[in-house]
Amino acid sequence: MKTITVIVLYSICSSCMLVVNRACLSYIPAASYIACFQMTFTVLAIIVGAKMGAFQVQPLSADGGSYMAAYSVGFALSIYFTLRALETTNMETLIVFRSCNPLILVMCDYYFLNRECPSIRAMFSLLIIAGSASMYIVHDKQLKLDGLSSYLYVALNSLTLIFVMTIGKTVTDRCSLTTAGQVFYSNAFSVLPMLCLGWITGEQVESKMIHTKSMVFLLISSVAGASISFFGWKCRELTSATTYTVVGIMNKVLTEVLNCVFLHSSASQEGIFWLFFCILGRTADVACRWILTI
Repeated sequence: MKTITVIVLYSICSSCMLVVNRACLSYIPAASYIACFQMTFTVLAIIVGAKMGAFQVQPLSADGGSYMAAYSVGFALSIYFTLRALETTNMETLIVFRSCNPLILVMCDYYFLNRECPSIRAMFSLLIIAGSASMYIVHDKQLKLDGLSSYLYVALNSLTLIFVMTIGKTVTDRCSLTTAGQVFYSNAFSVLPMLCLGWITGEQVESKMIHTKSMVFLLISSVAGASISFFGWKCRELTSATTYTVVGIMNKVLTEVLNCVFLHSSASQEGIFWLFFCILGRTADVACRWILTI
């Protein structure tokens, strides 16, 4: 029961995060600085919570620090590439690319985390995702207009997410930290790499970007980011890397609904059909994985 509760809370936060971030980027087109604000907000929230006795953050060992540093670099890159992908392509493309991550993660789970080899049924369902993603690409209007360059940031986002999901489970197993500790250190360690990305890419925040609407969306995105960090680590503790990623894919159904209602989807009808087919093709297998991990 605890596993299902954590998965539901993580899914709610994750479903809203992309939509809120895209709205935030429309007011403040500076991905690295938005991410820095969100990470700093999360760190400060945990410090306040620890002072009040709500959280416990243990000191990080030297061995754990090396794993956390590697994780944090990947984490910072994945957040940055997510925000840049939201700026340069439609949300449906980002979701489709992420849906293909389990195809590689099952191999990472098997070879690096010593988990069982997926069943034939599980592999078949993953192939359905891959096939649906291929059909989405065939009908993608943006690919026809801009070429493969439109897929640069979504591809980089997928690669960094695969790294983060794989090493994240190792960090969880070896650092012996509470969930609050994992969230605190992963965000604290990621601020500097994110600032470096902003400096390298020459991003700037102009005074005209700072107004009531932009600050409201920035605050909402920061609260959502802190929540997804907490429940994301908790979900990672209770599930395998593949299951964690598949859960993330499934909750994108709500993300797409919110996107269509509030931000007006730019994907073709055929593309949206294959997007939902790609996501719904995993329903039976995900339900089975939840039962096995409870």
